[in-house]
Amino acid sequence: MKKILIKISLILGLSLSSIAQSAPIKSIEILGLNAISRGTVLSYLPVEAGDDYNKKTSAQIIRALYKTHFFKDIEVSQADQVLKIKLQENPHIKYVELLNYSDKVIEEEAINQVLKSMDLSQGKIFNKRQLDKLISQIESSYISKGYYGIKITKTIEIDDQNRVGIELDIFEGEVARISSMKISGSEVHDEDDLLDLFEIGEADFFLLNYFTEKDHYSKVALDAGVEAMKSLYINSGYLDFKVNKIATDLSEDKQNISIDIQVNEGSEYKVGDIKFSGDLLNQSIDDLNDLLTITEGEVFKRKKVIESIQAVTDLFADQGYAFAKVTAVTKEDYEAHIIDLDFNTSLSKKVYINRITIAGNTRTQDEVIRREIGIAEGGLYSNTELDESIKKIRRLGFFSDVQMEVTRLKEFDDKINLNFSVEETKTGTFSIGLSHSNSSGAAFNVGIKENNFLGTGNTLNASFSNSEAVQEM
Repeated sequence: MKKILIKISLILGLSLSSIAQSAPIKSIEILGLNAISRGTVLSYLPVEAGDDYNKKTSAQIIRALYKTHFFKDIEVSQADQVLKIKLQENPHIKYVELLNYSDKVIEEEAINQVLKSMDLSQGKIFNKRQLDKLISQIESSYISKGYYGIKITKTIEIDDQNRVGIELDIFEGEVARISSMKISGSEVHDEDDLLDLFEIGEADFFLLNYFTEKDHYSKVALDAGVEAMKSLYINSGYLDFKVNKIATDLSEDKQNISIDIQVNEGSEYKVGDIKFSGDLLNQSIDDLNDLLTITEGEVFKRKKVIESIQAVTDLFADQGYAFAKVTAVTKEDYEAHIIDLDFNTSLSKKVYINRITIAGNTRTQDEVIRREIGIAEGGLYSNTELDESIKKIRRLGFFSDVQMEVTRLKEFDDKINLNFSVEETKTGTFSIGLSHSNSSGAAFNVGIKENNFLGTGNTLNASFSNSEAVQEM
């Protein structure tokens, strides 16, 4: 019995001790704020007024505020149920200046956007790690464009108001020039033809290279050329084509670079069986086959597959199936080097035109544009008809740009809105001249021609001379 009483006393003692170490927070006092608002600090705190405070709470607060990188010193205490947080802010940025910088490699606007996205602009809290990250990104961008001698020196000054001035002194150096560029392993296509796919390469003769800068190394241009080479091979039926290695060798002075590209062409693939599946309506297989630009037995070309997909899609889109989806499912025989094709079609519902809107026509009347649109509100969607409508509007000659956007209605899955947007262009001409003849002497001439008179689509021709006036509409 005595042992039981002792255990109960110990448990009660521990509980009372725990309660004694916790106390509710009546209010929160924040000291040392300058550039950062009280509300910002409160939003990061893991506690609020009314919560209990203990030693663990203090550690949680310090950890949460340090994670923001806003502060370099944090003190937390509690007295008379008031939580006191004393802060020392990291300095905020007064300015960021780029020295000895030219925008011939990277546009200044692009750097300014990066500065803003990384919170390294005026008024933001200074974060040294972010600055180092920025410098690393800028250097990487220069190197990718062939400027291997890039060097950025940072200078950081803090004034008596805890503001930081940042200067980045950028030494760009000279771009590395391509001393040699080779492609090995190609048999189907001539090496010179492959090299022509690249915007960069060995210098032609000096004068031409001065204007084209062809021998200026750029990793972006190198990668783009490699992708163009891959597309060429795939569109030639060489689906297994791959680039085994791209070796670049930079000279010790970082002024010259040689490029060696090693490729494996693989085998040529041909088209095997072609079939159609899915929602075909009443279309015959023969009619569908007639739409294809690719046929059985010929060399497999991705471009022709894409064209065939578009042709089948247009067939159903012209019957009102605006959101018809056609997918070419391939089945490869890697031993026989044959690819079977299955054009699978999913149609969904027929779609009707709900509304047609026109925007951007500041001079031209709506009706002038609407009469060129071959589909009316309430009519069935037709892809070909809409393409032709856009061409007709462009042929009017009143607009520098014509665009059309399809908007689906949330409440109806079988209705859409067509939104045409145009950009007006000048449609009138004015001429003035002086002529002379033996019979009538000198004559003063003025001519005006307007192809879109008052926005009606009508043409106005008017001319005047000191002997007669002519007007035609």
